[in-house]
Amino acid sequence: MAVHDHGHDHAHGEGSTVVALGIVSLGLSSFAVDREGQCEVGTACTFGVEKVNHESAGVPTEAWVENELGEPLCEPVKGDGHDKHWHFKVMAATSGATKFVLRMDSETESISLCPGVAPRNGGIVTPVRPSGFLELKLHDDLGDLELWLYNSEQKPMDIAADTKISATFASHQGASIELKPRNAELNEDEDGTPNMRNGKTNYFIFPGDTGADAEWLKGETWRGLVKFEFEVDQAAYDCDTFVLVPHSHL
Repeated sequence: MAVHDHGHDHAHGEGSTVVALGIVSLGLSSFAVDREGQCEVGTACTFGVEKVNHESAGVPTEAWVENELGEPLCEPVKGDGHDKHWHFKVMAATSGATKFVLRMDSETESISLCPGVAPRNGGIVTPVRPSGFLELKLHDDLGDLELWLYNSEQKPMDIAADTKISATFASHQGASIELKPRNAELNEDEDGTPNMRNGKTNYFIFPGDTGADAEWLKGETWRGLVKFEFEVDQAAYDCDTFVLVPHSHL
């Protein structure tokens, strides 16, 4: 993702168009891929590609988008970047883009574009397995996190309020935190909007009133790799590792 300055506030629904698509593996290298905006005909779409296993020397060489049939919709483009992060700017010539394809030497791998999916609260959206999406928003001034869960139609995915939502930061020595509702009554977001419905919610925060240390999440230049895990009705949910930066830089 590119870095932009939108100032410091806790407003929702502004600024971000970033969707973290997941991990692409090529040879011994693993890359976290995100897109900025929708991949539409005649409009440039920027993809951020970040190496998440730094012991590998692999460098991505080209990228493009394809439709569901595997037909390229643009010419391959070369990335602009350095030893662990690159930007690939593509422009689809025709409609129907569904996949981003990354090449390293002679090997290629594709990942879904998650067409139509977009942040709703100024954070970063990423797909979760087996279905649905989460949106994560980091406030660099206080080091606090907000998380929203959505189903496959991007409507609130309400789960039991006492569900344990765990986040692990590979970039910070595997530090792990737990996100919880703000309270058991209304569970308001930072705009005061209630998010508790019949004892269930799709909104979780850190640190809240837990007293947990959030100092390490503060700072305008903060950058990390995070993944989430939780369980709903004995079904395990998780997501690929993705790049997290403060919402003021989205």
